[in-house]
Amino acid sequence: MNKVSDGAGMIEQKNYLIRHYMDFFQIRHARLLLDIIEKRSTVASKQNIFVQNFNVVKTGCLLIEMLELLSQQFDQLKVRCKSIRTRIEDLVSKYMMQVSGE
Repeated sequence: MNKVSDGAGMIEQKNYLIRHYMDFFQIRHARLLLDIIEKRSTVASKQNIFVQNFNVVKTGCLLIEMLELLSQQFDQLKVRCKSIRTRIEDLVSKYMMQVSGE
């Protein structure tokens, strides 16, 4: 979980590792991951996960996939995963509107 929270980028590798070890997750790990995703996707600075990874759409899709896996594994986190997913979809759709408008 420490590697997910640092600002090194590499979303594909981190997503692979999380999917690989998802079966070993406990609820505390899932909550920590959701905290990190929520914080890093909404912060308005260089620490934003979308700023650190150049492909915003791919990053959004990987995060949504990860949230879906978490919500399937932990029923008690479905509502929180859904709310974070909605925020990520809003951010990515705003980006897509800006790109398609240019």
